[in-house]
Amino acid sequence: MNGEEEKERRQGLFYLLEGAVCGLLAGSLAVGYRLALEGAGVLLDLGLEMGRTHLWFLPLWFALLMALAFLVCRLTRWAPEIKGGGVPRVMGELDGAFDAPWLRTVLTKFLGGTLCAVAGLSLGRAGPSVQLGAMAGKGLSLLGKRERQERRLMLTCGAAAGIAATFNAPFAGILFALEALRRDFRPRMLTPCMAAAVCADYVASAPFGLTPLFRFSLNGPMGWRMGPFLVLLGAFLGVLGALYSKGVKIGQGLYGKISWEPGRLLIPFLAAGVLGFWVPEALGSGAGLMGLLVGGLPVLSVLLVLLAAKTALSLLSFCSGAPGGLFLPVLSMGALWGGVWAYLMAGLGLSGDWTASWVILAMGGFFAAVVRAPLTAAMLCLEMTGSFSQLLAVAMVCLTAQAVSGLLGMPPIYRRLRRQLDTGKKGLTNGSGTGKMKA
Repeated sequence: MNGEEEKERRQGLFYLLEGAVCGLLAGSLAVGYRLALEGAGVLLDLGLEMGRTHLWFLPLWFALLMALAFLVCRLTRWAPEIKGGGVPRVMGELDGAFDAPWLRTVLTKFLGGTLCAVAGLSLGRAGPSVQLGAMAGKGLSLLGKRERQERRLMLTCGAAAGIAATFNAPFAGILFALEALRRDFRPRMLTPCMAAAVCADYVASAPFGLTPLFRFSLNGPMGWRMGPFLVLLGAFLGVLGALYSKGVKIGQGLYGKISWEPGRLLIPFLAAGVLGFWVPEALGSGAGLMGLLVGGLPVLSVLLVLLAAKTALSLLSFCSGAPGGLFLPVLSMGALWGGVWAYLMAGLGLSGDWTASWVILAMGGFFAAVVRAPLTAAMLCLEMTGSFSQLLAVAMVCLTAQAVSGLLGMPPIYRRLRRQLDTGKKGLTNGSGTGKMKA
């Protein structure tokens, strides 16, 4: 082994160890955030129960929601980099266009996302966990006085660890970091990211175990005869995903016309308050909806109401710029669309034994259509549900959905949001703000 090969070997080992340390740190942050959101959910349930049983509490509840909206507004003014899910900001950090203070970002993102969860906004934990993990990696590299290239590597490792810890999905974390953030699958990137994701999943296994988040009862893998139906489902979801992305774009434009900044956040906070007493299942990230579907599909009319309420609240919440992501809301909406598809297939005479499979496949397909990351979408829904027997089917649906969404002219949602940051677009857009930019 010559000197150059020895140097490369030592560097590879060093990067692997750095990735592992980053994964432990980022995973701990993501687990803490996940536990905080669960605690926020308990407070939300208590507030809604008090409102249902004691009418005198209703004005107090809505006053609390307004106070939370103003508090989150103050946080986003002080730390504009925490607006939205955070993934576009991480992209900007990787590109060298942004240089947010990592400790301030971690503290304010953690607090802001938790406050939004207390109010019941339809926001996910994955985007914030990506940003928290990336900032942990950035802080680690800055404290170690690493060069720019190594800082980018630690940002990527932290992002992968964030997804792994929040969903118990290490391979989805790796794929998201490399497919959606970096678009770079070189071994030099893959090995430390894998170490980070595995270590983060190890940290998450202590409080949450290693079982899939949602365990569906499946009827075995779908055979080749189902191929045409899988392609049709993918095309159906591709259209729906493009429409949802368009809705996000329109919603951001409408919010941008509101000059009073607190008013932008009051809308989703008060909307969540109203829906909490009408369709409480629509509140939160969507994990409750997924749990509902695990037990079986509700009747079609109820399913459609849940879908309409979840979609409306998700758009109101995400487009407002409140700290929170779109992973779980999009996955839950995809699952609901899968339920609608199951009813449609049953109407055509197809066996109802495939209901759970349609729900799982639609989760991945809708996510692939919106985010345009089919590898991540497929692996994420497989790891979340433990349904690896559906690998071929989910791959077909995800590939078709992302292709149809692309043909309809909708760019990947995170890439579009990233471009908005580049152009310095004013108004409230997910991930927008006035953080420090490099020339």
